[in-house]
Amino acid sequence: MNVDRQIFSRHSGYLLVERPAGYEITYHSCVEGLTEITRHCDESGCRRVLIVGPGTDVKLSIKEIYKLGKHIGKQRLKIAIFESHGVTSEEMTFLETLVTCRGLPLRFFGNRQDATTWLMEDPWEI
Repeated sequence: MNVDRQIFSRHSGYLLVERPAGYEITYHSCVEGLTEITRHCDESGCRRVLIVGPGTDVKLSIKEIYKLGKHIGKQRLKIAIFESHGVTSEEMTFLETLVTCRGLPLRFFGNRQDATTWLMEDPWEI
C-alpha cells in the first residue's frame, strides 16, 4: 500500500505531498491517498495541495480516471501536480477538465516553481 510512503509537510499556504520514485497510482491507491491528503488539509485548515514525485507509475484506465475526477471534485481542494509519469497529455487534460468542471482547480505542471506559483495565486478560497 502506497499511502504510508507519501510524506506530508505544511508549507506557507499549502500542503506538500512528496511521493517516492516508483510510487504506484491505481484507482484504489488514489482514493486512499486523497483521503489522507484531505485529512491533513482538514487538520491544518489548508485547502491548497502541491503533489510532487519522480517516476510515478500510473496504472489507471480512462474509466478509472473519470471516476477519480468525480471523487477529487468533491474534496474542496486546489491541487497542483508536478510528477514525472507516463500519463499522456490527453489523459492529464481529461482529469483537469473533469475536476475543473466540478468547480475545483487541478493542474499538471512541468516544473515545481510554476506549480507553486499557480497554487498560491489568488483568488481561490472555498
